[in-house]
Amino acid sequence: MASGETLSPMQSRRPPILLIIFVLLAMVVLYQHRHGVMARVRALTNVKPVGRSVLEAGQPLPAVQLTNLAGERLAVAARPGHILYLNVFATWCPDCQEETPALEQLSKATASMPVDVVGVDQEEEVEPVSAFAQRYGLTYPIFLDQDGVTHDLMGVRFIPTSLIVDSHGIVRARITGALTLAQMESAVGTVLRGGTIASN
Repeated sequence: MASGETLSPMQSRRPPILLIIFVLLAMVVLYQHRHGVMARVRALTNVKPVGRSVLEAGQPLPAVQLTNLAGERLAVAARPGHILYLNVFATWCPDCQEETPALEQLSKATASMPVDVVGVDQEEEVEPVSAFAQRYGLTYPIFLDQDGVTHDLMGVRFIPTSLIVDSHGIVRARITGALTLAQMESAVGTVLRGGTIASN
């Protein structure tokens, strides 16, 4: 630059503007990451990490502890004498939103039966999940998977995915996609009778 030459106003302001835009974009990405963007990417790409397997019917449910909406850290497992209907979902998922009322109906319809219905949100913060539970009037327990265990240990890459686990902790059904109440009740009945449903 020659002596006495000055930068034009546009040139002098460009670096700060670009920096501000970059910082804002980074903040948006970080915010979205805390609200499920990685789960969305996984659902779209269906990338299977090396060394991680899909949990199939006939295999034991991994021993996991998750946090519920009250902030309690609890084991998520079938109780003795009960089967566990475990539904993995996310609040932003249209199919999950469609299926949720039927899950609440299933919970009420099986209240006098040895069936426990639980929901596990995949990698979101408590605020949107609590709002989701209130929106649909959910009475069954909801847990938060903020560490990716449903993806890493159960191989859940498409949501919603439902796992039905018998009283011995063995997965008897793995069903991907939204189900109707009738389909849920049929699957539960099969497992209660000691049957297994082939993974889809």
